[in-house]
Amino acid sequence: MDITIKPLGSFSASDLRQATVDPQRLARVKETVLGIIADVRQRGDAAVLDYTRKFDGVTFTPAGMLVKKEEIDAALKCVDDGVMTALRTARENIAMYHAKQLPAEWEIETTAGVTPGIIIRPLDIVGVYVPGGKAFYPSTVLMTVVPAVVAGVNKIVMVTPPRKDGNIEPIVLASASIAGVTEIYKVGGAQAIAALAMGTETIPRVDAIVGPGNAYVSMAKQLLQGETLIDSPAGPSEVLIIAGENADPKLTALDMCAQAEHDEDAVAIAAVTSDAQARMVVQEIDNLVESLDRKAILKSALAKNGLIIVLGKSTTSKAYIEDAARVINGIAPEHLQLCLDESTIARLLPRIKNAGAIFLGETSPVPLGDYAAGTNHVLPTNGMATRYSALNTTNFIKIIPVTRASKEGLKNLAPTVSKLARFEKLDAHARAVEDRVKN
Repeated sequence: MDITIKPLGSFSASDLRQATVDPQRLARVKETVLGIIADVRQRGDAAVLDYTRKFDGVTFTPAGMLVKKEEIDAALKCVDDGVMTALRTARENIAMYHAKQLPAEWEIETTAGVTPGIIIRPLDIVGVYVPGGKAFYPSTVLMTVVPAVVAGVNKIVMVTPPRKDGNIEPIVLASASIAGVTEIYKVGGAQAIAALAMGTETIPRVDAIVGPGNAYVSMAKQLLQGETLIDSPAGPSEVLIIAGENADPKLTALDMCAQAEHDEDAVAIAAVTSDAQARMVVQEIDNLVESLDRKAILKSALAKNGLIIVLGKSTTSKAYIEDAARVINGIAPEHLQLCLDESTIARLLPRIKNAGAIFLGETSPVPLGDYAAGTNHVLPTNGMATRYSALNTTNFIKIIPVTRASKEGLKNLAPTVSKLARFEKLDAHARAVEDRVKN
């Protein structure tokens, strides 16, 4: 397997930032997506149907985009009982974890008689995007829908690309039923994001859009911010594995392959301690690839986006922590796997600022979070972990400040408000408190 191996010294800060980003490709994607958004804005359903025919090879009427109850009922009957049990277990863990994220309502007396606080209210309607195409992802249904249900969202609209026969995978429909989806539409790609953000004759406009997708889906979400809320630009999958000298090279290879099998644009990076360790990881990848089902995709992704960075230091050194933190925070990976001993993790973790999700130790592989640990697998990609968080319950709520003041409280705070308002030459603001105190 032709995987790039480079010493850390050959990377600048800019190189690290671009380890998961192809600026030229993003520019091409942006141009395409701008055209799709403009078309959907102008022609609504007609544009969405045209793109579905062009990209998915399926012809629908507007009414045919909506999944019918009979299709969901049929799907529930044909999915394996063991898989349904696994989905319900995952749903329970995801719900438990995300319920813990809900902020509590509170109030505090800031001045005698003046008590501000917050109340929590859910968004009314949200859209969730579930990828399709090369694979289907019932886990993503749970990850996007269950937090919205926990938050109390009234209406959850799901979009996902159809198969060539015009249907949705039964397991995806079954997952949607288990999770609590309200409506499902058989559309995907940037056109689906545009339809949710702006609304069409058939697809409702939503308050927020969440969920991962390819580069076109991620770009559409970024471009439509302002017309709707988004969770993060969650594009093609990526992992950074920090593997100490005692890490099992086969497990490091498996962790790289686990991300690379998503699609040809997936990014798999490992940071190891030595050239010898790097070569062992590559050898293990060579041994593994031919035995894996998606070997063609794996080979393409690893050849294009596989990278092993050689730190050249033992994990016991202080410089190792400095260099590992520099690599992590510079790349800001979607998934960060720390294949290190507990003492090294304890030293490194406080230095980590940028990561979508972190997996601590060799016994905590990324697939735990992908499926059933409870944490969310919808994560910022393309270096966006510098400013975005994982999808969480707060993506589906509004925090509304409330203020209550007694007569005594108004009297106590009025001089401060009056002084500041008059300094800003807003005398009506000042009078609004002064006259109440006089009366």
